Amino acid sequence: MDKLQPVIKHHFWICLGLAVIFTMVGWMSANGAISDAIKADQDKVKAAEGKTTAGQDAPNQTWIDGAAAMNKKDEEALKSSSLELYKRQIHARVWHSSVHEVMKDIMFGASIDESIPPRYNFTKGVIRSKWGRNYEKRFEEILDVVQPFDRKDGSGLVLVTPRAIDASLFGSWQKKSPLSTEIWDAQEDLWLRHSILKSIADVNEKKGAQK
Repeated sequence: MDKLQPVIKHHFWICLGLAVIFTMVGWMSANGAISDAIKADQDKVKAAEGKTTAGQDAPNQTWIDGAAAMNKKDEEALKSSSLELYKRQIHARVWHSSVHEVMKDIMFGASIDESIPPRYNFTKGVIRSKWGRNYEKRFEEILDVVQPFDRKDGSGLVLVTPRAIDASLFGSWQKKSPLSTEIWDAQEDLWLRHSILKSIADVNEKKGAQK
């Protein structure tokens, strides 16, 4: 019993020391378990990243097939719309008489020299040259649609100013044949002007306009 006296006397400090030791041991054990768990999770994330990187360049065939189907559908819709628009506008696409028969069936925007039917056997550039030489005449034909007022004899209904219509390129086209792109751009402008003037003429006719 006497041997236990020192233990009994200092039991508080002994218990405190043991408590600290147990706490440290428990903390270290728990900390080690947490560290192991964290490392395991990190390894899983890294493994997942590796799989993602490995497959990032692999094509998604389902998506590719779906996109291809949508593109094909859009192309068909565009062709259908373009054809319908062409049919509605064909009556307004009138060329100058010098090139009308050759140009009437050529697709808008196409290379003229390459699209002329072989049966005409024209030298390259001939049609473009003819169109350029008759560009100014086509302007005059368009203005005639509204019956322009003639100051000299008082005939006509609508006062127009031919100089207000830009034909600045006409002079250069007398020396050098216009390009296909220039012809299509200028011809489209002529068709638009013709449609506008035709609308004016139709309104005047319905209203019984007189000079």
